Amino acid sequence: MDRHIGPGQIRARLFKRIVLALILAGVAAAAIFLGPGLLRFRLQRRDITTATVEAGPLTASIYATGTMEPELEHVISSPFATRVVRVRKQPGARLRRGEAFLDLDTHQARLAADKISQQIDLKQNQQGQIRLELSNTLLSLQSQLDVKQLELASARTHTGRMRQLFQDGLLSRAQLDQAQLDENKAQLESAALEAKIEQAREATRVRIAGLEMEMAMLGKELVEARRQLDLATASADCDGVLTWVHPEEGSAVLAGEMLGRIADLNSFQVKVTVSDVHSGQLSAGMPVVVRINESRLTGQVRNVLPTITNGAISLVAGLDDPSATFLKPNLRVDVEIVTQYKARTLRLRRGPAVKPGGIQDLFVIRDGWANKTRAGLGLASFDECEVLSGLAAGDEVIISAMDEYAHLSQIQIK
Repeated sequence: MDRHIGPGQIRARLFKRIVLALILAGVAAAAIFLGPGLLRFRLQRRDITTATVEAGPLTASIYATGTMEPELEHVISSPFATRVVRVRKQPGARLRRGEAFLDLDTHQARLAADKISQQIDLKQNQQGQIRLELSNTLLSLQSQLDVKQLELASARTHTGRMRQLFQDGLLSRAQLDQAQLDENKAQLESAALEAKIEQAREATRVRIAGLEMEMAMLGKELVEARRQLDLATASADCDGVLTWVHPEEGSAVLAGEMLGRIADLNSFQVKVTVSDVHSGQLSAGMPVVVRINESRLTGQVRNVLPTITNGAISLVAGLDDPSATFLKPNLRVDVEIVTQYKARTLRLRRGPAVKPGGIQDLFVIRDGWANKTRAGLGLASFDECEVLSGLAAGDEVIISAMDEYAHLSQIQIK
């Protein structure tokens, strides 16, 4: 059953509503006029990270990740047609210079080297025979020449006597002419023997020179054959990692066929992976900075690979010091690809609150208060970003995360 409400109760309820409305209006008015003061929070300095705006050079760069890989990979080929006798090492094995990873059959190569050596011995024997023949020939010709020279001397003496007798009238002209003819004949025969001796010597020199040339060629062939024998045990020509080896023992290999690949551990390069968003900014020759813990290495982009895989583009960067002692294969590194450089600008250290490349609100600390300030930020490096507007050199800026205070305009710092 409904109960009757009296006029007094109605007035009391109305009064309470009016008072509550006045209180709410007062709070609203205070929030409007005193809001900045009422919305002030306090932060302890130990809970925030700050950085000072400075003037100086700034390098703009793209952040990427990379992997160290050997700069060179050596290919070891078979020196001759043979077969694989034994595989000593498997891919992934670390090798020292000169350490063998595979054995080859050397039987045929040894036979070839022995055959060349025998041919050289044969040529040396031929040289000895030629020299002996020359000695015998020269001995015979020299004996004949000695006889002819004696005959010539006798003919000259006889001609002289005949000339005297002719002058005394005791000899006819015909007899004198015959004596002179005999002298001339002996002289010609002696000269012919001298020429024959010289021809024999020259012919022997030519034959020996030909044999020496053949021996020199055979000597080079022998050196090459022995070198190939030395290579018959396929070994590393540098310190490195065996990345591939001929897998089948007993299989035949042709001359020049690859036996193994060895990655050189004395020199490294960086394979860099970066988002394809930056593909238009990348080109060969751009400077890079590689960070490995506390160490930094400089270098340049050598080439940019043309393919894009899973939204990423790859490039290869060479290092100015590719043989640094702390470099290791497959070592993960951070890479800065330098796109721009400014000799002098305002710069601010990066942090969670600092987002380069646009306009944003940052908290600047002055007189114990962090005041929200709108700042324009531009180029960015791995550690810093460029300040375009809103901040001045010497400003202390909170760079730690401030998302939960984004609605505030001022915060007290204790």
